[in-house]
Amino acid sequence: MLPGLKPLRVFISYRRTHVQAALDLQHALRTHGVEAFVDVAREGGLGAGLFQKQLMDVLARSQVVLVLVTPAPSGPDTPEDGDANRAHLSS
Repeated sequence: MLPGLKPLRVFISYRRTHVQAALDLQHALRTHGVEAFVDVAREGGLGAGLFQKQLMDVLARSQVVLVLVTPAPSGPDTPEDGDANRAHLSS
């Protein structure tokens, strides 16, 4: 990154079944000075509380939304941690 420039802020959108790919991409982008956001990342991810509001705040601050296009599973998302499938939650 050039001196005096602010880092690019990128929101990484991904399918829960491919969280590791999102985290790997975040790491790669950060090594090049990009502020990359993944909601479940230990550092800089979403905290406890109002998920939808936090997500909207992060999106509003992001300059780029990068969507990971990955193969779809043959059925619905079933996160290993038993967490609710957020794609089906209403705001």
